[in-house]
Amino acid sequence: MHAAHTDPWYTDEDFRRIRIAKSFPPLVEVAIQAIARNRRPNEPVIQVCGPMTTGDGTFKENNERIVRTIVRLRDEGKSVFSQVVFQEGMLNFTTIEDYHRDPLRLLEGFYGALFRGGHIQTLVFLPGSRKSLGCRWEESMGRKLGMDIILLPDEATKPHVLFSLPQALF
Repeated sequence: MHAAHTDPWYTDEDFRRIRIAKSFPPLVEVAIQAIARNRRPNEPVIQVCGPMTTGDGTFKENNERIVRTIVRLRDEGKSVFSQVVFQEGMLNFTTIEDYHRDPLRLLEGFYGALFRGGHIQTLVFLPGSRKSLGCRWEESMGRKLGMDIILLPDEATKPHVLFSLPQALF
């Protein structure tokens, strides 16, 4: 079973809906419902941002770094949204090649809806994120919307290194 399918924020019904999605709006709806069910009161919802298909590393390596960081932050008691579980659904109606040709379709269609709707309040960027077109868009949009932006140092995503986010943000 794919690691994303064990994510406790999502129900079996969420995963079913993600698997059959044919456009971004149904995925956004699942994301909003998962955030509403799982967010901690009076705390920001965090999204971990990192290169996936552009920037350093392979898709698999980049995906694993994002998942590892999500798990660590959740272990610290933070409310962390995982976009990773939506990749399977997105591949029903778009491809990585489509993303490279028209990245704004994904960025605006999925992330833009979540950001502008106020469902995500803090963006945490992995090292190397600025090499990624998508991450540069996320940071720019986040700043325009007044979201908190955190840039993790290089050592923060290594498996043996513990880190904490600045407490002033929480």
